[in-house]
Amino acid sequence: ERCPGLQSVMFFGGDRLTDAAVIALAERCPGLQAVNFHACEELTDAAVIGLVEGCRGLQSVDFGGCPELTDAAVLALAELRQELLSVALCYFPEDLMLDVAVTKLAKQCPMLQSVDFEGCYVTDTSVTKLAEHCPRLQSVNFIGNDELTDAAVIALAKGCPQLQSVLFGRCELTDAAVVALAEGCKRLRVVNLMYWTKLTDAAVIALAEQCPALQSVDLGRCIQLTD
Repeated sequence: ERCPGLQSVMFFGGDRLTDAAVIALAERCPGLQAVNFHACEELTDAAVIGLVEGCRGLQSVDFGGCPELTDAAVLALAELRQELLSVALCYFPEDLMLDVAVTKLAKQCPMLQSVDFEGCYVTDTSVTKLAEHCPRLQSVNFIGNDELTDAAVIALAKGCPQLQSVLFGRCELTDAAVVALAEGCKRLRVVNLMYWTKLTDAAVIALAEQCPALQSVDLGRCIQLTD
């Protein structure tokens, strides 16, 4: 009530925060542009829906680690349309398929620059739609998405040449995906390929030769690599 001009709030780890509080915040602070409710474990879809309805100018949202959320929350965020630049929804319930919701998010939010779906249940469909509709993407996190194949990463490399950070650790993909990234995304700075047990020296050489801006490369547990 006292701060109607708020533009950014962070409530990381607010275990006792409820939907009612988030809805009240949205009603009283319609100018919010960035919100972080990561690991606020009591929040449900109602909080996300209320936030979207009250704060139409939201650009950055983080509801990662909120286990009560469903795909309805993702569908609600899609209604922010061209305003939305960054979305973090990591660690949704493991059995919750998000492809339909992410497809809508990609189609309706073409200005997206950053997406974080670490540990979420998405397939090639989600990544391909992001590649098709969100050419401004600069950062993607799909760590632990073991449903993904090389085809998804290849599509991303072709559709999103501005990518600077790609996190695909524990995705168990192959050299073909890395070569596509090296050839299509010359601005890469951060790459995470940990636990890619099929990765070979050829892929790493491609990155080194074609991505001069690289600052960080995680190749932990890539057991095929040699000197």
